[in-house]
Amino acid sequence: VREVAADEAHLERAGWHLGVGARDPRHGGGIGHGLRRGRTGRDRAGDGQGEDGPRGGPPGDLYVITRVTPSPVFRQRADGNLEVTMPISVAEAIQGATIEVPTLNGTKRIRIPAGTQHGTIQRLRGEGPPRPGGKGRGDILYRLEIEVPRELNHDQQQAVKELAKAMNDHNPRERLLREASASSGKVNT
Repeated sequence: VREVAADEAHLERAGWHLGVGARDPRHGGGIGHGLRRGRTGRDRAGDGQGEDGPRGGPPGDLYVITRVTPSPVFRQRADGNLEVTMPISVAEAIQGATIEVPTLNGTKRIRIPAGTQHGTIQRLRGEGPPRPGGKGRGDILYRLEIEVPRELNHDQQQAVKELAKAMNDHNPRERLLREASASSGKVNT
């Protein structure tokens, strides 16, 4: 019995294709349908693939036990696609940008539109894991999170003050507070 411990992305790159019953490229064995993070799968990799038998007997069967640990980058979604939390800067969110994102096979570039909001999801079609039944590949969804700096130098503080002034000190909570105030006198039935 051999034990394999690897994260999901490593297994995907090695050809194990989680959850679709793909075969191990070295031994002809595979991981059965539905193997996911945190579960253990056991699959007979094939007759005669194991170690030699006692007293010169024929080789035994090779069994592979996998323990799939979560990827530090990719999160498996219930729909079979992958999700990545992707940090972006305040400037990239305001102005838009083309950024490099991780995929299962390296990196690609995606366009972030100007005015992107925190939590926006961008989809890269066909770059995720293979779909069950050989029906193409899933997608990778990038959840964009605006990373706000905790500390600013003097020039950065001045630039933020200028931006606030240029935006006429816009209060994004104004509409919500106005609606809350107007509805506070209403009786819910």
